[in-house]
Amino acid sequence: MNAYLVFYIMMSACLISTITLCRVSNPLHQTILALEVCITAISSYMYSRFFRLNPHDISVLRYTGWVLTTPLMLLSICLLMGNWTLPTLVYLIGWIG
Repeated sequence: MNAYLVFYIMMSACLISTITLCRVSNPLHQTILALEVCITAISSYMYSRFFRLNPHDISVLRYTGWVLTTPLMLLSICLLMGNWTLPTLVYLIGWIG
């Protein structure tokens, strides 16, 4: 039941991000929102797959989703901070890890 709730929340976030992306004119904001749309779309797809899988396969799918979305999130954070150099990414990875 929780996977359904998370799926609907992620789909709502994807829809809101997409609508906002269409309304924003700043190129930097458009780039950040495009990354967020990709992140929420990938997450929504992963959660939609949870409904038909056993627990072991869910773990594998979950880590696959994280491998895809985590770099996109880090890039989005760097763009939002206004500094997307390699030392900034290394700092963020060290800080998060």
